[in-house]
Amino acid sequence: FDDAKKMHETERQELHEKLEITRKFEENLVVVKKNMTELHTIYVKTVGEFMDLKEQTTESEQKLQSEMKQLGEAKLEIEKFKTHIEEMKKKNKIEKQELTDKFNKEKDEINRVHNTAINEVKDSNTEVHQVATQKVGSLLKLFM
Repeated sequence: FDDAKKMHETERQELHEKLEITRKFEENLVVVKKNMTELHTIYVKTVGEFMDLKEQTTESEQKLQSEMKQLGEAKLEIEKFKTHIEEMKKKNKIEKQELTDKFNKEKDEINRVHNTAINEVKDSNTEVHQVATQKVGSLLKLFM
């Protein structure tokens, strides 16, 4: 009977230990399930944030590409404008030189005509003076 009692006590003790292990296992299982739920929530949140960041990155890259294209177009327009300015400078320089040459040619022509007129007037004055001198000489001879 004592042996049966000891055996029964040992079995009861073993069952109690198994029950305690099962209870602790169930407690740990609840904690694991809670942690898994929290990890899943964090995972879903992280994936959502990642997708948002990926979308923002894609939008930023598209915006950057658009701005780079606009910048390239602006640089091209600036180069065209610089070329236009250089062409206008050359054209203005040529026109200025042409106008200077034309002015100098006209000035030379005016000076030549002016000098010719002065020389003609001098020649005419000399002639008039000679004729006048002759007539005065003739008149003086008449009076004498």
